[in-house]
Amino acid sequence: MQAQTYWLADKIRQVQSGSPDVTVAIIITKEQVKSASAESFLGHLYKSKDFRQDLNLSSSAWFYHPETLRRILVVQINDGKEKKDARQGGAKAAQDLMACKLDICHVIVSDEVKSEHIGILANSFYLTNFEFSYKTDPKSRFGAEAIAEGVFEEDKDPRKEKFTKKIAHVVISTMDSENVFCDPKYAFWIAAARGAEFCRNVANVRGSTATPDYMEEVVRKLIEGKPQIKDFRVVKGQQLVDLNMNLLHAVGKSATSEPRCITVYYNGNPDKDTVDVSFIGKGVTFDTGGLHLKPSGGIELMYLDKGGACSVLGALHGALELGIKLNVVFAFGLAENSIDGASYKPMDILTSMKGYTVEIDNTDCEGRLILADMFTYVHKEFKPAKIVDLATLTGAVVMALGMEYAGLFSNDDDFANEITQTGQQVFEKYWRLPIPDESREQTISPTADLVNSFRTPFAGASRAAAFLEKFVEKGVKWVHLDIAGAFGGDRPKPPNCAGGNGFGTHTLLQYLWNNQAQ
Repeated sequence: MQAQTYWLADKIRQVQSGSPDVTVAIIITKEQVKSASAESFLGHLYKSKDFRQDLNLSSSAWFYHPETLRRILVVQINDGKEKKDARQGGAKAAQDLMACKLDICHVIVSDEVKSEHIGILANSFYLTNFEFSYKTDPKSRFGAEAIAEGVFEEDKDPRKEKFTKKIAHVVISTMDSENVFCDPKYAFWIAAARGAEFCRNVANVRGSTATPDYMEEVVRKLIEGKPQIKDFRVVKGQQLVDLNMNLLHAVGKSATSEPRCITVYYNGNPDKDTVDVSFIGKGVTFDTGGLHLKPSGGIELMYLDKGGACSVLGALHGALELGIKLNVVFAFGLAENSIDGASYKPMDILTSMKGYTVEIDNTDCEGRLILADMFTYVHKEFKPAKIVDLATLTGAVVMALGMEYAGLFSNDDDFANEITQTGQQVFEKYWRLPIPDESREQTISPTADLVNSFRTPFAGASRAAAFLEKFVEKGVKWVHLDIAGAFGGDRPKPPNCAGGNGFGTHTLLQYLWNNQAQ
């Protein structure tokens, strides 16, 4: 430990001897703070009981280097051996640096943090250092002179002119940087962070901009020129009706941007002709509730109802970056659940692509209608061995599990366990919920084959899963992830963000990483 601590002191001096604009943050263990060699970079503070207590209380503290008098952030973690320590350290460092509105930072990580966990730390820092913002530069509105008026030159602090929180330039280094950054697992964690960021940047675009047309263009740009893409299809508007995808069409037919089914066949293992898995995302670009109109207080965040599709999009981004060696169909059911004279109506009876007739008890239970036709289309066209669907589907799952867990439903115990354990690898939590016979019975209509809702407040998430189960083909392993609570919230724990946080992207990408051809 002593040699490593002296390396840390030398690294701090090296970085601070460079640009005066760089702020240093160090991530070290509790034992290192207490060691005598800590004097080499903490100076007299290493003897301070108060300093150590402050670190124990808040996990971080600022101090000024005894030689350079430059500010340094110290982030303290436990012993560096646990994945959660690395994740918490990365998030805490990013939080504190962002709070000080710093723009150029160098994060030096203790060698006590296991090398295989540096990717987790970098991923956590990257995703904490996220800001979705349309804020404009005050200088563009008022002029730099007006803002700086009355400020003496020696008192000028560029941080006061920064109007965003995100750190523009970050370097992370360790004692073994060269080997750490060449590790494929490090590449995975960086690709997962970028995929989740991509997901967030699409998910948080508001409803009048992020229409089905917009979402299609995002997909097109992402896959353009990528050699792994074997097939790309868009079925929209009247084409949906021609294929009997009447459920998907009904949800979005009142919007000015046509509803559509988009599929991307990622051919990562050309030696096989079969599709290993399909990821299907619900993409309601804005959900008014239809004629069962959502009230004030329930409608404002409905631009996030495309969260499932965005998580699938993030996984596609990551798969392309990593060159995943699997055959995967990424599918997106996109519609705006809007209102006009042509809107589908309560108690309408529609015929699905699978042939089931479906009575519409509630136009605000639209997500399951979209997914039902998407399941059938993907089954018919690509015949995947497994499917995973993601959807911000029910408020009931939020009532049951809160804002950190997603509900998991499945027709296969082994597949359900695999997805749950995969989520644990990447800090995404799932709780398996049942599909009881009671819920299955509630999907039966006295007038049609099925009904999309049932007038009881109980077990709504299980009832939605029971409806979807009807559209899963025999022999296909299926997992349904209801991410309504986990995908967004206004009181996030970093590295999660407020709004659409990208939940699900890491799990899908980790699943592909675990199962790809070697």
